[in-house]
Amino acid sequence: MAVANAACLAGTVLLVHRRAGRWAATATALGLALAVRSMRPAIFAAIWNPWAGVAPLVLLVAVAWSIAAGDRRLWPLGVALASYCAQAHLTYVFPAVGLLAVAAAFEVGSAVAARRSPADAGPRPRWPLVAAVVVGAVCWAPPLIDQLTGDPGNLTVVADANDADRERAGADAAGAAVSRSTGVVPAFAGDERLDGFGVVDGDAGPGWRAGTAAAVLVGVVALGALAARRRDRTTASAVAIALVLVATAALVAATMPLERQIASVYSFRWFTVAGLVAWLALGLAATRALRPGVAADDASHTRPALAGSGRRSWGHVAGGIAAVALVAVAVVAADGRIGAKDTWPFAPADRLGDEVVAATEPGARYVLDPSGQFDIAFSPALAWRLREAGRHPVLHGNRGDAFGERYKPTGERCAGRIVLQDRLADLPAGGRRIGRAPLRDAPGNEPFVWLVLSPDRSRAGLC
Repeated sequence: MAVANAACLAGTVLLVHRRAGRWAATATALGLALAVRSMRPAIFAAIWNPWAGVAPLVLLVAVAWSIAAGDRRLWPLGVALASYCAQAHLTYVFPAVGLLAVAAAFEVGSAVAARRSPADAGPRPRWPLVAAVVVGAVCWAPPLIDQLTGDPGNLTVVADANDADRERAGADAAGAAVSRSTGVVPAFAGDERLDGFGVVDGDAGPGWRAGTAAAVLVGVVALGALAARRRDRTTASAVAIALVLVATAALVAATMPLERQIASVYSFRWFTVAGLVAWLALGLAATRALRPGVAADDASHTRPALAGSGRRSWGHVAGGIAAVALVAVAVVAADGRIGAKDTWPFAPADRLGDEVVAATEPGARYVLDPSGQFDIAFSPALAWRLREAGRHPVLHGNRGDAFGERYKPTGERCAGRIVLQDRLADLPAGGRRIGRAPLRDAPGNEPFVWLVLSPDRSRAGLC
């Protein structure tokens, strides 16, 4: 994941250099380095769905901008990235769709302009569009097949989970998302992480922060309108991309169901990217507005030339790419303790998975009890390992809702109850410790987590 995410960030810098030159690429590289620091480098080495889409979304921003500015050859890559992001986690559906919509709108506008002025139109190859359709069909074949063969299909489950009657975070959360991601000091440039609860509560920060966010967006809109009048497609498309990204961040925040607001802790991190893109678009639009020679710069071209020339130009962009790669990968890999607060459960969970399989019987049903501070870190790993090994894990209440129908109780008798405890906790009646895992750098500095198996003594049966 670290290598793949570094490639996404490096590709972003390369595309920005291609569209807007070395200084824009340098600013982008610096902004991404700050954003990685703000969001925590460990996010870019994590396999968790809500975080696995951050870097691909960054690259999708650059790809959608390039398409909107005239490089239609990137359509297949754009469709692949948008599909990946949308399928990784629901938090990316709105921005992924919005970014492709901007690219499509500029593509249609370019086609209309080409019909009106055929003499000024450049070549418009059709193979990228055909390839994009093929890529989209491949990416969406698995969920569509599941939808047709499942009962219910996964897409139906997703739609049902988004019940329109749920109470949502609303307009205050939307305003807080925009203020905290874009207002001074924007999230990408500071130490504050967009962890969600403050956004859901509508905490927009000091009044001057909301005011500066509004000023940034007004400036982006005004400069975008100027670019549109000058037929500066590069700037106009960058502004459109930025506004859509900020708008979708606000939409995601506003539609967060309040009973599920704990998901905001991990699913709002990409708002930091929205703020960064808004500031980069403002800087690009301002600098190009001050250059009288920028007008109708590439409205009729499908293959923009590289800014600058020769090896010297590539040397600059190589430096930017190296900076992003070093921040996103080397910082995480050089010292295992960096980001330990994000990564501490992985190895212990794998070890406990082996031990829980060894202590249980194939085909038997086991209830996974809530495990306090260890629950969110270990329960998914243990449930998955039990099911993979032919056991039937059961979870109650909201935990069962989160895991799905296959994990809910049916009233049968369990072969046992599984719970995780720290070393000081008392054993339940009839329980025995079946394994342990060391917790270096765990919250609270517990030295071990113990895996406990106890009998099901309920009357009706927990499973």
